Amino acid sequence: MVSPLVSASEQCDELGILLYEDMGCRPIHDKNNTCPSHFDCLGLKKSNNNCYFKGKAYKIGQQVDARLTSPSCNLGCFCEKKDDTSRFKCAILDCPEWFGANPKPDCYRKYSLGSCCAVRQLCRKLYYCYHPFFNATTGRHS
Repeated sequence: MVSPLVSASEQCDELGILLYEDMGCRPIHDKNNTCPSHFDCLGLKKSNNNCYFKGKAYKIGQQVDARLTSPSCNLGCFCEKKDDTSRFKCAILDCPEWFGANPKPDCYRKYSLGSCCAVRQLCRKLYYCYHPFFNATTGRHS
């Protein structure tokens, strides 16, 4: 029995359905079950005349809104027909960090959700992490 303080949706495996929701799949529910038993994913069916992205059908030559594809580094995506099959063709965004040197020692690139390229480089002194008694002011161990 479901607790009155917990909604039915909280009983479902939320992380297990995120992928399907992102692809635009439609949840299918069995009787007396609030959680989806399976999903209808239009975009996973082969088509000669349409491409599918996030549950939407695109006709041959139709372009996808860049706001939907730019977080994955793809721009200018459009549906094309090749070898009797429809597919998306996209330009891939090249981020500046892919052409430069590796991050400085003790540094890493920071990415932001919804952003393709690194938003900045963060550096930390790893020595402090491994030596908690190191005094940064004097440069000596205590």
